[in-house]
Amino acid sequence: MIRRLLILSFFIIPTFYASAQNLINLNPDPKGEPWYVGKLRKLTEEDYKKIEQTPKLILPESYKKGSLPAIVDNSLNKYFRDVFNQDDGSCGQASGVGYNFTYAINFARDLAANTTQNQYPTHYTYNFLNGGGDNGSTYFDGWEIINANGCPNVSTYGGMSSNLTTWMSGYNKYYAAMQNRTLEVFTIDVSTIEGLETLKAWMNDQLNGSSVGGLANFSAGVSGRFRLTTLPSGTPGQGESVITRWDSEVNHAMTFVGYNDSIRFDYNHDGQYTNNKDIDGNGILDLRDFEVGGLIMVNSWGTSWGNLGKAYVPYRLLAEPKTNGGIGSSIVHVIRAKSVYTPQATIKATITHTSREKLRITAGVSTNPEATKPDYIMQIPIFNFQGGDYYMKGGATESEKTIEIGLDITPLLSHISNAQEAKFFLVVIEKDTTATPNGSIGSFSLYDYTNGGIETVCAQTNVTIANNDTTYLSVSKALTFDNVQISSSALPDAAVGFPYKQTLTASGGTAPYTWDF
Repeated sequence: MIRRLLILSFFIIPTFYASAQNLINLNPDPKGEPWYVGKLRKLTEEDYKKIEQTPKLILPESYKKGSLPAIVDNSLNKYFRDVFNQDDGSCGQASGVGYNFTYAINFARDLAANTTQNQYPTHYTYNFLNGGGDNGSTYFDGWEIINANGCPNVSTYGGMSSNLTTWMSGYNKYYAAMQNRTLEVFTIDVSTIEGLETLKAWMNDQLNGSSVGGLANFSAGVSGRFRLTTLPSGTPGQGESVITRWDSEVNHAMTFVGYNDSIRFDYNHDGQYTNNKDIDGNGILDLRDFEVGGLIMVNSWGTSWGNLGKAYVPYRLLAEPKTNGGIGSSIVHVIRAKSVYTPQATIKATITHTSREKLRITAGVSTNPEATKPDYIMQIPIFNFQGGDYYMKGGATESEKTIEIGLDITPLLSHISNAQEAKFFLVVIEKDTTATPNGSIGSFSLYDYTNGGIETVCAQTNVTIANNDTTYLSVSKALTFDNVQISSSALPDAAVGFPYKQTLTASGGTAPYTWDF
């Protein structure tokens, strides 16, 4: 039996982000491209817990002895899509999906990002997150959706964006979206010189010897005391755009695509450009004293902003607190994507309802052939009391009341055995204190992709959704699959605040493995 290794790694990190503000256009030209800011939503305690549990990248010892190129610009790689202008307050999804996920999955598949088939839209994820209006999101929100059920490409979705209320309809579209998934999400603490070197190494070869590096996402304040100027005359990159400070009100998400060790800006106005002088006078020589070197940032405000949509960000602003011109926190976020993913089991359902924010649509499974309710229910971040008080597709016409969706239920297979007869459930929960039923389940079926995509159709159709209650429909099926078996039976203790790594052994399933809580 073939055994493969799983690496479990995490680090407890600080939390960040400011609350969402009103959407503001910062472009002084009223006829120019809008430069929208102000839509990073306020994080909840649950968000903070998720961020704290995100694995952290740390510079390997072998990288500390090597040297990096003086300049890396991943926006020049074929995996990077052209600069675009975000619609609405979708900066979180523009940076996290439009740029970073597009780049990561094209790198994983060695595809060029210059076609709509290889680009990924902002509003597929944003419209599950914005409350049916322009209420903001974070890039973590979008990655969570993609991890759970995928993301359609721009061609399948019908564009980079859509009406703020639109939800995609059509099982085939959802099934196509399921093929496109994130693999891993990491954070890098960039408050120190070693953290900066870790980020630069990621941008060079993704810390694993890859042929090209990766991108990173961050948030910062781009109004108020934010300053965009140009590099000084007589210095590398003279005349090109550089951000010399951010505002303390964090209201925009952006993407780092590379770095340049030579650009410089004289912060203490002494006529010199140094990295070895205590320019802030605090008695400590650290990253905050750097005047030489900067990251390359790509914005989602079109090509009329900065250097055709780009600007330099001095290294020191990674470590400065946001109250002194730094980014929103001294943490950036990076992702990897899966090169190939095929669901083993899915469900297709047609749902009609007059207020989608009252519904949660998910799936469950039971090994009891007589069960009327599932033993396990999936927790997924879509169709989860979302989208505002609109019809299912987001419009107001009769046809907008009905949506056809697809859900990847492969995670449910971990709760059953190979070839075991199991009962799979469509679970529709309604929260509605009124006495009148407002919806129905037109149809429900299970697709078995472990056996060529055989569809098992539920005999019940046009079932009224129980008012302020849970409605279950089910089909029985024995699926043949090769499940992952983790051989490790115990883990050593972990200490809060310290890196933790443990090798697990496993067999079965499809590599590469990932571990999740």
